[in-house]
Amino acid sequence: RLALPGQASWAKPSHVMTCPRVHRQFRQPGSGALPPLLWTFPGSGNTWLRLLLDFATGTYTGSVYSDVSLLPLLPGEGTCDSRALAVKAHPTNVDFHDFVRTPGEPGFRLNVTRKPAYLKCAPLRFDALVMLTRDPYASIWAEYKRALAYAEGVGRAPVVATSSCRAALRSQHLHSGGLPAACFNATHFSTFALHQARAWRHMWYHYRKAAALGLRVHRLAYENLLEPRGRLGALARLVEFVLRGERSEEQPPPDSQRHEQRQQRQQQQQRGGQHGQGQQRRSEPPLAPKTSPPPGRIACAFSLADDPRVHRGRHQRDGSPQLASAASAYASSGLVCDMWHLFGAKAKAAGYRPFGKERCGVAHGKRSKRNNAG
Repeated sequence: RLALPGQASWAKPSHVMTCPRVHRQFRQPGSGALPPLLWTFPGSGNTWLRLLLDFATGTYTGSVYSDVSLLPLLPGEGTCDSRALAVKAHPTNVDFHDFVRTPGEPGFRLNVTRKPAYLKCAPLRFDALVMLTRDPYASIWAEYKRALAYAEGVGRAPVVATSSCRAALRSQHLHSGGLPAACFNATHFSTFALHQARAWRHMWYHYRKAAALGLRVHRLAYENLLEPRGRLGALARLVEFVLRGERSEEQPPPDSQRHEQRQQRQQQQQRGGQHGQGQQRRSEPPLAPKTSPPPGRIACAFSLADDPRVHRGRHQRDGSPQLASAASAYASSGLVCDMWHLFGAKAKAAGYRPFGKERCGVAHGKRSKRNNAG
């Protein structure tokens, strides 16, 4: 029987216990709020971002989906109306063709006639989009692990043949589990990765078309939320966008940011000081609309959202001999470059590079001579 590394080694920062409890709740019905869509590619960190927003604001985020595995952590899962702070959706399921402007009403609605699966979202009105992007290789690998675990959870994963592999997949959380190395099928992953690479490229078409409709847009790179010196400012600006409706755009990942932007983030982080280590232990109320979150509350949101059910811990990061890693999944330079030739132009513009710094060149949808030879 295969076993995965245990959860016991998960260690949160020492200042977590000093953060006050955050009382989370829905908005009042009839508030007239227009929650933005958290419109992200699968595997980009949407679930973690929702948890950050929950704790930073005290208001539940919702979703066009109904993932019951998330309810203990995100009680707003499945809520798709103005009671939610923001609503999760993927452009692979809900694209810009589903956005409909209703005369005499504010914002846009979803075309539930075209997509009857989202009929519960008929009351939803929105006028803004949050576009969270992540390195496409990382997001596709993350989504592959989730998709395989989901397939096993609802039936039987197509390439998991042994009972030990199936038991290992079922024993972990759907959104943060690893893939046992003995269960990894390189051929199946390659097919999946190439299909997702095309979808990642097409995502930018929907982003461009949606922005042209006049929707307010806030772009945020997942990597910015990992950068110690800039993540507080990145989340604070997102919260202000959601609460105040300010139009803004985050910079691409750290390796492509300008020095000036980096300095600004450092200054904002310094102004935040050590509020995350405050001794106040009372319950924090939800933030009122059009208010700025205190720096200490933003810092505590990161601590409270570091939950192994949604955010992979050190024991499940690449490097464990029991788990398949991104390095092993992308061991074939042919696969890396085939994917790059599908989405490379868009990925490069967003600040990303081929996995492992592979030299794939720039080929807009065409395979290189090197890969044709291989």
